Amino acid sequence: MEMYTKTARLNMEHGFVKFVVRNQLDRDRYDQEMREKMDQRSSQTVPARRTRRVPRRPDRAVYTPPVARKPTVPPRAVLFRLEYCDTSSGAVRHESFLEGTDLAEFCASFAKKAGLDEKRQRALLERLQKEVGQDESSNTRQ
Repeated sequence: MEMYTKTARLNMEHGFVKFVVRNQLDRDRYDQEMREKMDQRSSQTVPARRTRRVPRRPDRAVYTPPVARKPTVPPRAVLFRLEYCDTSSGAVRHESFLEGTDLAEFCASFAKKAGLDEKRQRALLERLQKEVGQDESSNTRQ
């Protein structure tokens, strides 16, 4: 029975066992260093990282049928067109007066483009007020 009392044990002098022990000690030392670094980092205030503000995907092109593509603002009707001959170039110019446009502003912009003085601008305004007034009175009779 003496044979069975001796049990097989690892030979601690063997190179493989020495390697395992050294590896465990190195791993313990490394873990200790990492814990210390994490403690130091948590105690320090770290500025926030910059994040990119780029969308993940580009916006999809949405199909809109032709009926829906129409502008929401209804087009304004042209009440009259004013034609004049440009004295510097001799070209005939056209200005359209749209419904809802202020007559005084229209005359001011027209006078500026045509190079009219203030006296002629006032005369144009009076004439257009008279014409627009005649159109309105004829429209109300009908």
